[in-house]
Amino acid sequence: KTLEAKANKLFESDLDAMVANYSHFVENTYNNPVVLKSYIKALKEFAEREQRKKSETLARYEEALRWLVTGEERIPLFANPVNEKYKMLVMEDERYTAGLAYVDSLNVTGYFHTITPSRRPDISISIKMEPKYFKLSTLPGAVAMVTSDEGEHIFYVLYFSSVKEGQKFRASLSKVYRADGLAWTNPYQLDLNPSALRYQEDNGSVIIVLSDGREMIIDKNGKFLTGN
Repeated sequence: KTLEAKANKLFESDLDAMVANYSHFVENTYNNPVVLKSYIKALKEFAEREQRKKSETLARYEEALRWLVTGEERIPLFANPVNEKYKMLVMEDERYTAGLAYVDSLNVTGYFHTITPSRRPDISISIKMEPKYFKLSTLPGAVAMVTSDEGEHIFYVLYFSSVKEGQKFRASLSKVYRADGLAWTNPYQLDLNPSALRYQEDNGSVIIVLSDGREMIIDKNGKFLTGN
């Protein structure tokens, strides 16, 4: 950009006046003003070409950073991609993303991926979902939450559906180990939508906080313990 700016400044300046002030330098270095003007024009065109190349390269890098790559698949790190089967529900910058993947409007799986600088995740999990509760038509009411231990060796991934089953809402909770992958996935019924998900470092359990403040405690093996 600096070269382009300087070349443009010279090209747009009053070269004839400048040549008159520095005629001795121009004649000894460039022979005559015509050669100098041709040199400045060539410099300007070179700078513009290089700037276009740099801008195009930067745009490709920026676009690549918006996607994770797993095998033949590309998982978006942004909401509402056009004509993509992956629908992101949650993302923590440079840490993880989770969402729903639709083969069609009725066949759905959950996904959880860590985000790496290379954009090739070191944890890549597919989670079986109940299509009845996570249909594409009800996607606006779907929520995903993720929590982990401090070292991010264990993750809990919660999916919540706004589709009622009687007076309850359906949720799915998965436990994922960094080293061993998916440990288990269990369904749960909630009275209200969740507002937070918290990991308990002391015993490895997880707490689902409902929107009214009540807490559901689930142990490290997926067993429902208690709720307030």
